[in-house]
Amino acid sequence: MALEHGIIASCHDPALEPVKELLLKYWNKVTGQASGKEPGIPVMLELDGNLEKGQHIIEITDCIKIKGGCRNAVIQAIATIIQLIHVGDTSGVVHLPKVKIEDGAFAPYRGLMIDVARKKHKVKTLKRLVILCWFYKVNHLHLHLSDKQSFTFPSMKYPRLGTRRRTFSRNDLATLVEFAWKHGVTIIPEIDIPGHSGAMIRSMPGVFKLKGAVENNGVINMGKEIVYEVIDALITELCEVFTTTNWIHLGADEVNFKGIDTDPDCIEFMKRHGLDNPHELYRYFITRLNDMVKARGKTLCIWEGFLPGGKIEIPKDLIVFEFECRWNRPENLLEGGYTMVNTSWRPLYVTKRKHWTPREIYRWNMFLWRNHSSASPATLHPIQLDIDDAIESVLGAQVCSWSQKNRVELETTRNRLPAMAERTWSVTRETAITVPSDDLVENFMKRLQLTNDRLSKLIT
Repeated sequence: MALEHGIIASCHDPALEPVKELLLKYWNKVTGQASGKEPGIPVMLELDGNLEKGQHIIEITDCIKIKGGCRNAVIQAIATIIQLIHVGDTSGVVHLPKVKIEDGAFAPYRGLMIDVARKKHKVKTLKRLVILCWFYKVNHLHLHLSDKQSFTFPSMKYPRLGTRRRTFSRNDLATLVEFAWKHGVTIIPEIDIPGHSGAMIRSMPGVFKLKGAVENNGVINMGKEIVYEVIDALITELCEVFTTTNWIHLGADEVNFKGIDTDPDCIEFMKRHGLDNPHELYRYFITRLNDMVKARGKTLCIWEGFLPGGKIEIPKDLIVFEFECRWNRPENLLEGGYTMVNTSWRPLYVTKRKHWTPREIYRWNMFLWRNHSSASPATLHPIQLDIDDAIESVLGAQVCSWSQKNRVELETTRNRLPAMAERTWSVTRETAITVPSDDLVENFMKRLQLTNDRLSKLIT
């Protein structure tokens, strides 16, 4: 179908008004047309209660009809429309194929994590990453807001926590949350505790620093009630700023236990609560975080970090982002009744020294974990879960970009994220763990080149 005069979008549901504006904005960017006026081709946007929440239907005949089971499903359908546009090289005429597409995601969770704590990031860059997520139907952007290097969340109750010249403003984050919401992307905030907390300790040592015989400047003191009071207040503030998320991520990974067993506050606290050792104190800490997050009607997310067993049971209603398989293997978590997001080190991590090609990511599946480190059991023997056993427990997957500079963030993720996205969106129960053929991989790479060119127009 040729569209010489662009499109006119309409909707009856007020909830779809911002979606209509999103369509017109990106249509005009790609085509150069000034759409929204007669005699453009009509586009009708509609919510359809007969569809599953994540499903959408696109019908292109002499007009364009888009139906979705929810608002975000319509937004995802718009990404498909923008990908389908063909602009003639010489004529400049805009074409869309006459098709009917019924679509929806295989995995409910598709994510991208950006480490804004180790390297400073501009809000402009994060908005471009939101567009990247939307364009490939990735519905979560996870912000790693704190680590040893900096604390970037703007706490109003504890402003000393913020690292100088690194902390976002509340307006920055509110603007980003709103921008992401309009693109159907939910931002998940993460403050990493009790480990990876060097910046917090430097800012408020009187609250967070351990005073054991062995110095440990990476782990906050889990044996002081004031620490729990501060964390509780920070969770409240996270909920105030990140208003669209149902998930709050609080890290809980790679905890160094040195000095905990000689800290007087921890000794007294463990005795009072009947905790035998620092590992049990850590498990207590996670359960208490879970209670705090649940009190706000949210779900706690943590990285893989707790060991199997232990006297204190880690709650089953939190979500484990399983990455290294060193502390708790995926099959152990599955057997234990936990819900997971696959953040397999290989091939889903993007770092300066360790990263993998889009082709390797495309050959991976969301029930498979691999690693590169000799310390991980998933290096020599990749861990593949049975789909029939794991289909209800593995929500999806996430690409994790660590320690990347602002100026290279988009370039290092724009080729890798689409491979993960397609392997969590377009597969079926029958094909989810099947290794794609070389022909399918090369077909993906050709399509990636085309969508990459289209993305460049969207983010300018």
